[in-house]
Amino acid sequence: MLDYFINLSTNRVIKLLCIILFFTVIIQLILSSNQVLKKYGFKNYINSQDFTAYYTAAQMLKYGAGNDLYDINKQEYWQKQFVSKFSSSKNFRPFINPPFVALFYLPFTFLSLNISYLIWFIVNLVILFNICKIFLEKFLQNLNSIKIFTFTLLILSYLPVFYTLISGQISFILLFSLLMVRKDFLTNNKIKTGLWLSILFLKPQYIILPLLFFIFRKEYKIVSVTAFIGGFFSLVSFLLVGHLGIEKYLHFLASILSWQNTNTVVPALEYSWRGFMQLIVQKNDIESIFIYWLLGIMILILLLLYSWKDKARKKIAVFDFQWSIIIIGIILITPYISGQDLSILLLPAALIYYWSRQVKSMKNFHKLVFVLIMTGYFVPIISDYFAYNFHIQLQVIYMAFLLMSLLFIQKNYAKDF
Repeated sequence: MLDYFINLSTNRVIKLLCIILFFTVIIQLILSSNQVLKKYGFKNYINSQDFTAYYTAAQMLKYGAGNDLYDINKQEYWQKQFVSKFSSSKNFRPFINPPFVALFYLPFTFLSLNISYLIWFIVNLVILFNICKIFLEKFLQNLNSIKIFTFTLLILSYLPVFYTLISGQISFILLFSLLMVRKDFLTNNKIKTGLWLSILFLKPQYIILPLLFFIFRKEYKIVSVTAFIGGFFSLVSFLLVGHLGIEKYLHFLASILSWQNTNTVVPALEYSWRGFMQLIVQKNDIESIFIYWLLGIMILILLLLYSWKDKARKKIAVFDFQWSIIIIGIILITPYISGQDLSILLLPAALIYYWSRQVKSMKNFHKLVFVLIMTGYFVPIISDYFAYNFHIQLQVIYMAFLLMSLLFIQKNYAKDF
């Protein structure tokens, strides 16, 4: 009976419908972008993207305003100087990354915002191309041309990927870092593993679970390298903004939790456990769901520990499932996450599909996993509709189900890999 439903869900008609839907999504995205460009113009289109936050922060460093980098009013003032037609605070994009991140954007300060945005767009495309290349070579080999085309189309048309490209965000860098951590750890290159892991300091909330994982595994060389690079980034940040700037940054991080429908932060629409709870209670203040948020984090950590205790932890398959669960956990526990951050889910999708094809004890198991991945592809498209109309964050439900599914597969099918 199970095989019947699996085959039914992956027959030629469904595959054809999937391809049609892929192109439908791409066409809709192009048309929507074209409408925005016609209505607001190319400059205003760029002004409304997250890239302006990084560009503004770099300009503040260039002109010696590092101490004010985390003064939200000063940030908005400086952004008005470089963003044309800054009509209202709705256009404001706050910089919430550590100070050293702004340093990487310093070369762009010698160029206009429009040129800088286009260059960063190309950089993101190059990174995405390399990610696709690695996926096809390492995880999707031995597939026929139709399947290769299908998976490539899946990656390129995945809605969070589109968001990352147009917003000028750094999600592809973080995804590439997570991918290279896996590669170098499995080849026992612990120094490079620590170096790649330290890139997650670009968004510090990303590094907590991976660092705990390697501490749990007693990989102290990796942890030491990561801590050293983290210390270096902290020193650079101190030199850039001074001790007052660091104090403001820490207060700034705490204040983000209290933002309610301001500075592009809408807590109830976040794709995280916090956002899920805020949407249910229909409140944006953190106090109303704080206990439930902490309880959810504690449960997640217990599930992670259960995954990490696997006795066969030296097996590549087991590590890949543990790594995939960690990536999902990163999104669920973070207090602030946007649509483009979901791009990192591409790695778990590639890993679980690769290993599902190695299962020998269950016929057509990889087809069932394919259906699970396809579900994840469409969830971001309809998630906001469910959030606005039914007060349910479908993306969080899907990620929780995916996490539990991976944990189940890891514990029950590891022997078949």
